[in-house]
Amino acid sequence: MSARTARLGDICEINPRAPKSLRDNALVSFLSMSSVSEDGFVDEEQERAAGEVRKGYSFFERGDILVAKITPCFENGKATRTSSLRHPVGFGSTEFHVLRASNEVLPDYVFHTVWNSSFREVGAKNMTGSAGQKRVPTDFIRRLEIPLPPLDEQRRIAAILDKADALRRNRKRTLELLDGLTQSIFLEMFGDPFELQDVISHGSEKRVPLSEVTSRITYGFTQPMSHHDTGIPILTAKNVRMGSLDIENVHFASEEEFEQLSAKSKPDPGDLLVTKDGTIGRAALFDNSMPVCINQSIALVKPNRALISPVYLLYYILSGPVQLRIEGMKKGNAMPHLQITEFARFPIAMAPMDKQQQFERRVAAAASQRSRNQRSLTELDAAFSSLQHRAFAGQL
Repeated sequence: MSARTARLGDICEINPRAPKSLRDNALVSFLSMSSVSEDGFVDEEQERAAGEVRKGYSFFERGDILVAKITPCFENGKATRTSSLRHPVGFGSTEFHVLRASNEVLPDYVFHTVWNSSFREVGAKNMTGSAGQKRVPTDFIRRLEIPLPPLDEQRRIAAILDKADALRRNRKRTLELLDGLTQSIFLEMFGDPFELQDVISHGSEKRVPLSEVTSRITYGFTQPMSHHDTGIPILTAKNVRMGSLDIENVHFASEEEFEQLSAKSKPDPGDLLVTKDGTIGRAALFDNSMPVCINQSIALVKPNRALISPVYLLYYILSGPVQLRIEGMKKGNAMPHLQITEFARFPIAMAPMDKQQQFERRVAAAASQRSRNQRSLTELDAAFSSLQHRAFAGQL
């Protein structure tokens, strides 16, 4: 015997209206679209008077489920439960659909129904409207059929999914802590690069211009480059993150074009790439053996390894005090940029080489730990997705 199914519109009230009895001076919870996380919870709850938000916003009550209706928020998974809000009544963005569970269905079960990849795939195909303004129509939500097991079974399924999601969140929090660990290690070992007492107490002997500890400071190609579907990756400033490189979201140069470029556009392993146009000062170490090329929005810095560790130099540049100094060096308004000649004079606090190497080892250990946690998170994400699919295919 197959499991019972039901349309969401038959077991939930969709987009209920605010009661006329709600007083204008009553305090209510308020959720903008940015208040709701793609991880399925409320990031920030505001407090407003009902009279301020009664018109022009979506009404909900504590315990309702919110799911974004507009692209790309819907596809990105913006949805949340409201059971933990401070006030029993709330208002939010008009770009939310509001679902209020009846006695036949548990709110937690409804939440997991609308916060999973299968629902998002089907919903995205049913969006209406023009590009950039597409929305999931109310009628689609009403007509969507979902498995409807008995309440005890709903409770069991929701508890399994909540537990699996909690494991994912814990792993994500661990990764966030590890992301900040290296900078903490840097400050612990070397202190503030611009505080003289810190420089002395942490073993730095002097400050020298960046040009004195590097063999070359330049930037990538300036000529127009054709873009291909395959070939040699072209890195621009958008591909340089704080401490890492995105080599996935790129255009490609042909082999012939790449061969015609000079060495200044072709980073070697151990080179530093620093953004010099737009958002300046983001930096990452190029540690890949694959050939890539960089355009003029990226500065190429070649550390002299006899004088300075590339890893030490990278995290020196990424440290908060140095980032503030670099931000103060930007020129121009429409397109801020960092002048290479000025960057070459930037002061570098020189720590003893043995201490730099010790820092390198600690960074490598932290990176290894992060890699293990990232693999674990990938596995947990896959397991959670599988559980969601099985739950709403009646197989959990």
